[in-house]
Amino acid sequence: MMKKEYSLNKKEVTEIPLEPGADGNARVVVISPKYSEDLFYIGPFYGYEFTSIKRLIMVDADVILKEDLKYLQKYFDEMTSDEIIGVTLDMTGYYSHIASFLVEIGKSRNTKYILTDDPEKMRGLNTGVVLYNLEKIGESREMSMAVEY
Repeated sequence: MMKKEYSLNKKEVTEIPLEPGADGNARVVVISPKYSEDLFYIGPFYGYEFTSIKRLIMVDADVILKEDLKYLQKYFDEMTSDEIIGVTLDMTGYYSHIASFLVEIGKSRNTKYILTDDPEKMRGLNTGVVLYNLEKIGESREMSMAVEY
């Protein structure tokens, strides 16, 4: 269900033309096909499958670790009772372009695709390192309802 709702389900790059910019130059949003891969949609299910593991740190294969993972471990203890997954904001600007596109296309269709005006939140999330509190995921009523949807 999640993949159906949130993925373009394509194996090639998707280019979506936009209206020309203020300077008259053509603009286009480019969406990578990588976001159609299953690995981007299975994370919420880890808490139901790995029931003997309480906490999980997932790290992309291309991430170079320069510190001991124990420094990441402390962030689990800083999570509130409602926080079950930890990620960081994207620093590349890639997702802010997509968010801008969705805001723009939403205005033309009188639909709100982005449910925030907060520029920090519109930056997107970097999932190269993800902290999963599997114990909380398994116990979360909201997560259970979302997964069942």
